[in-house]
Amino acid sequence: MASLAEVARSSTDLDDAHLVHVSRLVASWGPLADLCFADLLLYAPVAGSNGERFVVLGQVRPTTHQTVYRSDYVGTVVDEVDRPLVARAFRTGDMVEGEFELPVLHDRVRVLAIPVRFEDQVVGVCTRESMPSLRRQTGELERIYVDVFLRFAAMIAAGDFPFASDDVESEVAPRV
Repeated sequence: MASLAEVARSSTDLDDAHLVHVSRLVASWGPLADLCFADLLLYAPVAGSNGERFVVLGQVRPTTHQTVYRSDYVGTVVDEVDRPLVARAFRTGDMVEGEFELPVLHDRVRVLAIPVRFEDQVVGVCTRESMPSLRRQTGELERIYVDVFLRFAAMIAAGDFPFASDDVESEVAPRV
């Protein structure tokens, strides 16, 4: 399996600074998937596609809930017809929520598309993906976990997370 850097260098126009930023996100997102009880996927625009095609740079499954995707999608290229919410979040720079049909599973997938911003530029889209049919019973703990995840999502969309390793001491960085 190719690494994030290998896929990014062969399929995208991400420069070194953008690659470092998305790599820091992927390095820190395991707890985020657990907080939102969902799979997280990281998409970046394919080089020369004008945001009409995206490649999956990263994928993480939650340990707190059943995964949507049993297969590894890193390196998979999709277009805006397949993932319209990803394309919309990339173009607008806003978080977008909705559903799409996953033919392989014959089920709907609920998606929150979060623009990944670096220095006021959207460089990719992180999606939270779950199946409503596998919905977890919601209690106070689950509501708090998802609320914490949504705070991180807002920070990702604003370009405030992940932190640059030189900018934040470990004692100051948020922890789960």
